[in-house]
This record gives sequence, C-alpha cells and structure tokens, in this order.
Amino acid sequence: MDIHRSVTGVNPFPIVLTKDGSFPALLEIRTGDIFVYYCAFNSGTGLWELVSRVSNDNGTTWTADGSETIISTDILEGEIGASEFPTGRIFVTYWTLVVGVATKTYNFSDDAGVTWGNETAVSVT
Repeated sequence: MDIHRSVTGVNPFPIVLTKDGSFPALLEIRTGDIFVYYCAFNSGTGLWELVSRVSNDNGTTWTADGSETIISTDILEGEIGASEFPTGRIFVTYWTLVVGVATKTYNFSDDAGVTWGNETAVSVT
C-alpha cells in the first residue's frame, strides 16, 4: 500500500492508495497520531489481514512496510471503519466470514493501537 501526503495543503490527511481496491480508514487520535487501517493479502497464509500503520508526524512518515500491526487475520476485503471514543478506546469495524456468512465484526484497543482485544461479531437481532 502506498501512503502519500497531500501536496495541495488543502487536505491535512494523507492520500491512501490500495492496489487491491479495498477501502481503508484513516483516524487521527487525541495524541495527534494518525492511523491508517487496511486489508493486506498475506501470500504466506493466503489470507487477507486487517493491518494498521501509524504516523507520528502529521503524515510525513509512516511505519515501514513489513512492520504493520496485524489486528485480525482471515478478513474479507471491503469497507473498514475506525473511531476513537472519549475514553481513548479505538474501535475498528470490518467484515469477516462466520460460518460462511459475511459478518460485520469489531475489535478495540485501549493503548493507542499497540494491543488489540478479541474480535467480536456484530449480531443483528
């Protein structure tokens, strides 16, 4: 995945280009760090993973390819959502397969994305 900072100065967020057509999510948290969450294909396992990269300098530089944080494995390509709650907890939403059915799933981090909880399927009842 390529991440480029806007050169127009109009948009403070970076431009995210994916080769696979997935829809990444950008999130700036209260510390000023900017996260990008996206699908990445792991050729070793043959699975899609939800990964994140972070910028600590307003999008000028990012964590290097290969040093992404893996949040979940075996996800479906598609829309990803991310938000920070007033408590500082970060939530991400994405699609997984649960018993062969595409299911919206979420996960959370209480330490600015260093570690993640157990993913939970969103039930529609």
